[in-house]
Amino acid sequence: MWSQVYDPLGNPWLSTLCAALPVIVLLGALGVFHIKAHIAAVMGLVASLFVAIGIFGMPVDMAMSATLMGATFGAEVHTPGRLGRRPQRERPAQR
Repeated sequence: MWSQVYDPLGNPWLSTLCAALPVIVLLGALGVFHIKAHIAAVMGLVASLFVAIGIFGMPVDMAMSATLMGATFGAEVHTPGRLGRRPQRERPAQR
């Protein structure tokens, strides 16, 4: 079992900056470089995998499993039809 280390670099400020790197990449790609959202999202994903595996020491199989679970959840929520359908409210009876 893998136990996450919250301060892998021995410096809380540097570890926090590294943990924020995927968000910085995503928002920088969108806001500063005006890259299309789907490409910026992939860039953020790659940055998060790099940080998780390379800096925080997350095992590769767990990182890939978390990526697949996130993609599955996103597809389920945003897919029109049965998986993504929201429950309908009951309308009050008209007089």
